[in-house]
Amino acid sequence: MKRYILILFLLVNLNGDNKIDLWSIDLNQSLKKTEDSISNTLPEQKETLKFENDYDIAQKRAKEENKYIFLLVTEKYCSWCKKLKEEVLTEPNIIGILNSSFIPIEVDKINGYYPSNLGIQGTPSIFILNPDNNKSIKSITGYRDQNELLDILNSVKK
Repeated sequence: MKRYILILFLLVNLNGDNKIDLWSIDLNQSLKKTEDSISNTLPEQKETLKFENDYDIAQKRAKEENKYIFLLVTEKYCSWCKKLKEEVLTEPNIIGILNSSFIPIEVDKINGYYPSNLGIQGTPSIFILNPDNNKSIKSITGYRDQNELLDILNSVKK
């Protein structure tokens, strides 16, 4: 392999114009085609949901940015929580609304810190909260599909 690279290097340098006459290949064009084909095969970057980890920080950001808090309460072994996060919270329209109009935060029901006045019935639970007083504007218990959640978000977004 090293021998072929050395031969290729010598041919390019002897000719001086970056062409290998032996094969009639323009090295610059070959490199450009390779770069283009690599960039065309790269996956497109998708927008992701940016969950806040700390409730106090989320509340502070929500006040500063004049947004509601989108609080998702989950449990580690909750299959409906996983389904909601994998199938609904990955939908581009929902991600766009949540990132632009809300401060999303996810907390664990058992180990997470969140307002005690919420009265969580089960998981997943979603609360739209006013950051000024931690009062729930909207609460949803259980799994909701993309259309239902989209309707709810659109009805309460600022």
